[in-house]
Amino acid sequence: MTDGIPMSAPDISEEDVRAVAEVVRSGQLALGPKTEAFERAIAEYVGVEHAVAVNSGTAALHLIVGALGIGPGDEVLVPSFTFAASVNVVLYERATPVFVEIESDTYNLDPEDLARKATPRTKAILAVDVFGHPADWDAILNVAEEHGLRVIDDSCEALGAEYRGRKLGQFGDAATFAFYPNKQMTTGEGGMIVTDDDGLAGQCRSLRNQGRGEMGSWLEHERLGYNYRMTEMSAALGLSQMGRIEELLAKRGSRGGDVHRAAVGPGRGGAAGGAGACAGELSSTW
Repeated sequence: MTDGIPMSAPDISEEDVRAVAEVVRSGQLALGPKTEAFERAIAEYVGVEHAVAVNSGTAALHLIVGALGIGPGDEVLVPSFTFAASVNVVLYERATPVFVEIESDTYNLDPEDLARKATPRTKAILAVDVFGHPADWDAILNVAEEHGLRVIDDSCEALGAEYRGRKLGQFGDAATFAFYPNKQMTTGEGGMIVTDDDGLAGQCRSLRNQGRGEMGSWLEHERLGYNYRMTEMSAALGLSQMGRIEELLAKRGSRGGDVHRAAVGPGRGGAAGGAGACAGELSSTW
């Protein structure tokens, strides 16, 4: 009997350990400077105005769906191949997920079927960059523009990946990253919303913190919200890991390439870029 190949494992350095221990000793374990610094680091890395830290990728997706006003009677176009959370967050708001076929080479949304599935009830597209491989963003955004749809990028598996020279996280109304231990980097549990929309970012900050306003008192709640805050320990770990993000991506890319070549044989390429982009215009992250 042979052992299976583990999907992934976190890469934790002594510096990471010291960063977390420093926060524990400080006594400020929530709503502190490490969370703000981690948000700034992610926003700068991705190339967006705002990053909002939360306690999971699922929470990040849920807050975007809620902040966009998606609810009962609305349809959201989602891929037929994805992690359950991408669909669950639509159901949380009592909206209806509509499954779209996927491309056979990338497992991402098929833009042709995406266009076919849009109806007058469709409110948004929730696209996923499956296994860190960018979706066909030009085609997806064209469909969204034609039908007047909001766009959410579930890039939880794709930190650092690029589409036509732009990092994922820059497409659509908002995007998400996740930091579970099997991801490109980890905070233990955690997620991040990224967007250039000032109003959307502000609403997500409120929603993650029990609906509190940014300028209000602790007991003043402006809207129905959630306890989706990231802890300072998680943020400290994430900030430390961001300091060597390129090293982490390179390690995963090397190991992922080895596994891929062993699976498909020498001399055979990876997933193609789909109909809308050639392989040279895409950069995936394992």
